[in-house]
Amino acid sequence: MKKIKSISLLLCSILILASCSSDDSNPVNPEVDPIEGWHKIQDLSTNQYSVELYSQNQKQLQVGSNQIVARIKAISTTDNSEITFTNWKTTMHMGTMQHGAPVLNLRPFHNKPNLFEGNLMFQMASDGNENYWELEVQFEHRGQKVVVSKKVDVFPSKHQTIQSFKGSDNKNYVIALIAPNSPKIGINDMTTALFKMESMDNFTIVNQYKVQIDPRMPSMQNHSSPNNVHLTQSIGDLLYHGKLSLTMTGYWKINLQLLDNSGTLIKGETIDDTTLSSSLFFELEF
Repeated sequence: MKKIKSISLLLCSILILASCSSDDSNPVNPEVDPIEGWHKIQDLSTNQYSVELYSQNQKQLQVGSNQIVARIKAISTTDNSEITFTNWKTTMHMGTMQHGAPVLNLRPFHNKPNLFEGNLMFQMASDGNENYWELEVQFEHRGQKVVVSKKVDVFPSKHQTIQSFKGSDNKNYVIALIAPNSPKIGINDMTTALFKMESMDNFTIVNQYKVQIDPRMPSMQNHSSPNNVHLTQSIGDLLYHGKLSLTMTGYWKINLQLLDNSGTLIKGETIDDTTLSSSLFFELEF
């Protein structure tokens, strides 16, 4: 009898262990929030909608290009699958004058129905008084167009990563540095956005130009670096991509020359013994 009980207990133990092993082999992983740990830098929420802006690398909007994820929720429901993005824009209010700034339109982020990513670009800082930026976000919810707008704070940047200029063709342009966000010693992927200013609040992406780069360290006899690759436009995202070589830490001036699709120089100078800096440039320090 005791032997039968022992065998029964042994069989039960085996079944329990097998059950546990089976459960462990197919664990249920909890869903990870793709913006967990990111910084919430602006809140445009209303009584009906929650509209929050998040950044992975910054704690505030600043002059230059800002990579942003917008989380949009309807407060009255937990189902946000019917929220679709249409547009967003910025306006600088300067007393009786106004002007806009270029943006990269929002697109779905991590296939989440209420998360969208894009870039906001600002040519100047706000002062919190007469000169301030307003951000307008437009989206649709259940077939209805929704517009949310709010004053946002834009802070100065330590280094120049955006530049507005008039080219040799007498047209107005804006060029902004998007990457690298965190430069490193070695070869960095470099990305810029190039826009033509059609009016005070209308900016269009410029196609098939070329951005030549010449990085220099002013504090080190203005030496350059090897293996740089000039920026050309991608047909995928319409941004300009290339390779930036940084051989040591410190302050770098990324001298630029902009050429149109026929090879005509639009802006910028070649660096030599007498010309130490281009009139078109970005700054990096790490």
